[in-house]
Amino acid sequence: MEPLQRRYDERAGDHIYKNWLKVLWGLEKISETLYSEQSRPLAPGLLTLNWLTAGFCDPPPKLVYAAPVSPLEIGGETIFIDGTQLKYTCRPGYSRNTSKTILTCEKNSWYPTTPFCVKKRCHHPGELNNGRVIVNTDLEFGSKIEFSCLEGYNLIGSSTSHCEIFESGVAWSDPLPVCEIIICPPPPQISNGRHSSREDGIYSFGSSVTYRCNTPFSLIGKASVSCTVVNETIGTWSPQPPICKKVSCKQPQFPNGKLISGLGPIYTYKDTILLECNRGYVLNGTNVIHCEDDSLWHPDIPTCVINACIEKPLIENAELISHRRDENMFSVGTVLTFACKRGYKAIPDILFTATCQEDFSWSMNEGFCKKICCPTPVTDGETLHFINDCKYTPWTTFTLQCKSSRRKSTCQQDGTWKPVISMCENEEEPGCSSPKTIANGNYTITARFLSVSVEYSCNDGYVLIGNAINTCQRSKWSHAFPYCQALCPKPEILNGKVSSEKTQYHINESVDVQCSPGYYLVGPQIITCSENRLWIPAVPKCEWEFPEGCEKVSAIYKFMQCLPNAQDVKMALEIHKLTLEIEMLELEIRKKKDANQSHHHHYVPHKKEKDP
Repeated sequence: MEPLQRRYDERAGDHIYKNWLKVLWGLEKISETLYSEQSRPLAPGLLTLNWLTAGFCDPPPKLVYAAPVSPLEIGGETIFIDGTQLKYTCRPGYSRNTSKTILTCEKNSWYPTTPFCVKKRCHHPGELNNGRVIVNTDLEFGSKIEFSCLEGYNLIGSSTSHCEIFESGVAWSDPLPVCEIIICPPPPQISNGRHSSREDGIYSFGSSVTYRCNTPFSLIGKASVSCTVVNETIGTWSPQPPICKKVSCKQPQFPNGKLISGLGPIYTYKDTILLECNRGYVLNGTNVIHCEDDSLWHPDIPTCVINACIEKPLIENAELISHRRDENMFSVGTVLTFACKRGYKAIPDILFTATCQEDFSWSMNEGFCKKICCPTPVTDGETLHFINDCKYTPWTTFTLQCKSSRRKSTCQQDGTWKPVISMCENEEEPGCSSPKTIANGNYTITARFLSVSVEYSCNDGYVLIGNAINTCQRSKWSHAFPYCQALCPKPEILNGKVSSEKTQYHINESVDVQCSPGYYLVGPQIITCSENRLWIPAVPKCEWEFPEGCEKVSAIYKFMQCLPNAQDVKMALEIHKLTLEIEMLELEIRKKKDANQSHHHHYVPHKKEKDP
């Protein structure tokens, strides 16, 4: 009763009038229906009651998949009561999925609510050679598919197709396209060079050619270029073809260094040089440089920066005894030893040393070389004493005139008088013999009344054996004269060591020489300190033990060349060249075969197929 009540509540009179016409029409239809079903009329009261209790449906929804066969209309509007059935037919592009295509008004609603027509389906378009078919959703009526080609192929035809109505069924709007391989123009020619062209003159996507330069030109760039694609459709060569250019680099100027490989005098593109600085210098930059296309060396030619003390320090009245006098380059840590020249002695009585510091300056111990003089004898009554005015130099003499004799003494190289002069008052005493001169040492004399003392000392590198002080008393020396025994300096062994590490070694003391890992001993393993401060046999050396197969390069002593010889390199390059030519020949045969097959393929357009 609710739909009827709604109609009564409507206020527009004209609309109420139309609704009553619908009611009358409905009564008439109900009456006809009841009469036809029961073969007799019903009582008016019963008809009215049935009419008052009947339900109504709004107009049925518009279906996208179906349309009513013959709707009933009065005054441009259609009324539907419970039990009303409307027959539908599927729209084009749809087909039935059930036996009934009817909507029924039941309890103010239309049933069924599920679709009774479904979309028709287009056949699968098939596979696209050298491309792919993209199905966005499905293959049903109204769907769209897309076509695309692989890189290097052009799409000939439509890039999309729609499943649409065709006659009584559905079919694709456009046939399957064709993916055609992209062709590049002939590769460009280069000046003073050539490339490996194809006989058929066809260069498809993926093809490549190799450039070579005429002698004496160098190839700058990539030797091989390939047929590629820009903007997905245009064939082009990539990378850019190389150029043939004359390249010649000059001999590099490398002060304080030398070339140890790649000796010129002519250098062309990509030639390589290996550099090394002289002793005492360190490399600033890279030790490998290449001749590039601008006829210059890259990276820049390095420099050799001083890394040692140059020139020997000057010590007045002294001379170098530990190194060659013509040597003028000394690495950090080098110790030079100096001794005073003839006629001079060291103050203090030690050997002078100079050490090369980290800042390439010399650090020296304090001292100087003093001119050797014998003290001037002065008599004062019964006393004989000496003053240091350097009046007497070595080998000069003075004579002491006594009552009955003269006493003569000579100034020695060590600044002492010999023989020792005694006093005149004791002429009856024969006196002591002259102090004994000891090898590698010296002595100083202290003269007092009726006595003379002599103090001995040894030169650097020697040790005193015996009493250092000897006194002349009553014409006799108090002790036997000492002597200086040699000490050997620590043997300098580069890349090795000795069994007993000391600064000095005694005569007849032996040491065992051991080399560092990776080095082998050249010379005796055991050496002994001799009387002349030399090691016997001579101190051995530790040489680098280079790997088997390496050979010394004549340019320097410790550089080892571990590269293949020239004949092996040449053979390897020839084999590599032959391999590349075989690969190029095989590639051309395959491409020619593919091209012949593509000439026999013809495109046949697809016809639209009807759905059953």
